[in-house]
Amino acid sequence: MIKGKIDGQSFVLSTPIIVSDTIDYLSAEFEFSEDWQGLDKWAHFAHRSASRSEDISVVYDVKITDGKIDKSEHLNLGAGMWSLYIHGTQMENGTPTVRITTEEDTFAVLECGLLAGEPLPLTPMSAAERILAMIGDLGKLVSVNKTDIVSALNEIALRTGGSGAAGNAGVTYTPSVSEDGVISWTNNGGLPNPEPVNIMGPRGADGKDGANGKDGKDGVNGNDGEDGADGKTPVKGTDYWTAADKAEMVSDVLAALPTWNGGSY
Repeated sequence: MIKGKIDGQSFVLSTPIIVSDTIDYLSAEFEFSEDWQGLDKWAHFAHRSASRSEDISVVYDVKITDGKIDKSEHLNLGAGMWSLYIHGTQMENGTPTVRITTEEDTFAVLECGLLAGEPLPLTPMSAAERILAMIGDLGKLVSVNKTDIVSALNEIALRTGGSGAAGNAGVTYTPSVSEDGVISWTNNGGLPNPEPVNIMGPRGADGKDGANGKDGKDGVNGNDGEDGADGKTPVKGTDYWTAADKAEMVSDVLAALPTWNGGSY
């Protein structure tokens, strides 16, 4: 593990023996003084092949998270001399308001002694190269501007018309159907309504009579009525005629007959 101590802008490295051609093995850990709190921190590795005097051949920028660089950041360093410095930045609305940089320190990466012939590939792509690889070939953009991805996207959006203004609220048409089967419309936007239309078809044929229903069950017998009052016993001479009365009635009938003068009635 690469270790470093940062006090203000002073930077002191403490590295073990590092040998080239490792893959996702190296990591780093840094100790910062209080004035670095709250800053986004980056480590900048520069590969000088053999000595500090030679031109830089590889720049490897790695973000420091919680004071560490994890193995997953692919810190796979090739053989030769490397220099390292740290910087931290505080941003506000896209503009740096605080920036601290350290002095540069160097360390050596030895060539692997276990391999004969050609060495394994050197360091992986830098952070910038990896971002470009994820974006793809900018030369294939259909925009005129092919160097700035934001400008290219804005140009394409303007060329295709962009987003239009929001449209007006829609109008709702509400149907109603009369008993005669005529459908008509109203709307809440003051617009002309469609003409009413009769949607009822011709009268269908009468259906067949249904089957007779089953006879209902007999009703429950009613209760017996109350006994009537006793009848009146007729009194002779009062409630019916006596013999004398009957004789008198016969006499009256005979007296009423016309006088017979012979012949037939």
